[in-house]
Amino acid sequence: MMSGAEVAQPVQAEAGGCAIVSYDCNTKIMEYLIVHDADELVTSGVIGLGEQGEFGTILDSLPTATSPIFGSIRLTNSQIHALYTNQMYFQLYAQGTAFMRGNLNADWDYFIYLSGSNELPAVSTPAKGCGLARVARDNDEEDIALLFSIYHTVRSPLSLELRRGAEGTAGPAELVIDDFIRGETSSPIRGDLFMDDDDIAALQAEEFYFEIPSASHLIGEIRGQVRRLNPCQVAGISYSAQEETSVNVFSYFQSIDASRFSGRYNIIYNSPAASVSVFAWVSVVMLVILV
Repeated sequence: MMSGAEVAQPVQAEAGGCAIVSYDCNTKIMEYLIVHDADELVTSGVIGLGEQGEFGTILDSLPTATSPIFGSIRLTNSQIHALYTNQMYFQLYAQGTAFMRGNLNADWDYFIYLSGSNELPAVSTPAKGCGLARVARDNDEEDIALLFSIYHTVRSPLSLELRRGAEGTAGPAELVIDDFIRGETSSPIRGDLFMDDDDIAALQAEEFYFEIPSASHLIGEIRGQVRRLNPCQVAGISYSAQEETSVNVFSYFQSIDASRFSGRYNIIYNSPAASVSVFAWVSVVMLVILV
């Protein structure tokens, strides 16, 4: 989680965002996408090393403060250790003052990356979105709900739709949130959907997706499949790091392009670290939600 309260010297900040981070096991390159809703306030940002609540040290500056933020960095072994022990964070600044921060973790079961390239047909738009989701049960474990939080940069959004359908197909809407019409904030969008056993099976099979239509793209401007995180150990981190943390990450094949976040995510294995090197392009995704 990321908020003003997570800054070493806590501040009050209502703005927030979401980040998706991928680490390539072979090249040791970490790529990141950050979507936040504080463009009018945020002036800069950094990647830092330090435990939650510590001031830490600055590792690198973010290439821009304007959302969405894309970037990459090659990590050393000690920095990889920090990544997998929740000691790496993003911090955003407002006029030189730390504004909000969040340490990378994998506490949520599902993630969503929304872009125009995922639409049917593909849409040319600079808008992006990312979010996290998890399944929650009530105390009696009778009711099951999918809880989610979505951040996006769509201009003039009409609604957020949670639809049931596999990648590359169009499906019926299970939930529509259209509070934008009543003048409420469009990002972040938080909600929940009660699910039965059939829904849970579809969720685990990645047969749900989020879509945001807009005034300029009535069918949908950005779309993203709900992807499940799978446990995986990767090469490049010390034995002590693997001992200290149980890391939930998501592995996928990826073609080389300007940003891997525009590629297709495919679960390929659940394997120990020794087996990772056999794949030419294997990456892992960790998430942080900024609230």
